[in-house]
Amino acid sequence: MTYTNNINYYTIDYLDLFDEIPFKYVKSIVNQNKNEDDWIDFDFEVEIEDVDCDRVAWCATKFTFELEIKTTYGSIHNKTFVVVKEYNGSSPMAMYIGENLYYEDEEEEEEEDEDEDEDEDVDVDVEDIISVVDLVI
Repeated sequence: MTYTNNINYYTIDYLDLFDEIPFKYVKSIVNQNKNEDDWIDFDFEVEIEDVDCDRVAWCATKFTFELEIKTTYGSIHNKTFVVVKEYNGSSPMAMYIGENLYYEDEEEEEEEDEDEDEDEDVDVDVEDIISVVDLVI
């Protein structure tokens, strides 16, 4: 699967990505975006990938992103965070990820179109199938 590489505040909030990060790292972002209008434009680059999950019917997705952390002395550091979310494959979170974060490449669409074309080209006569079944029995 190919995922987007940029997410906004609403996606961060829905997926609870900041919930597992200590507040001392998130504090500078919260202080920069004090009112709701600031959060509309807030987004950052993220690397999203599927992770193997041991549980049946469950999915896991890994989010890797960097945040600019301002220290009390005014310097800025980049810190990388990795958050892994596990969720049921039929849950609202799975639907949200599939509908809002997943996108198809043009190459994937072309491959699917070619596969559909190949499937359409198969013209089988019912009599041929019956005769093959008779030979097998």
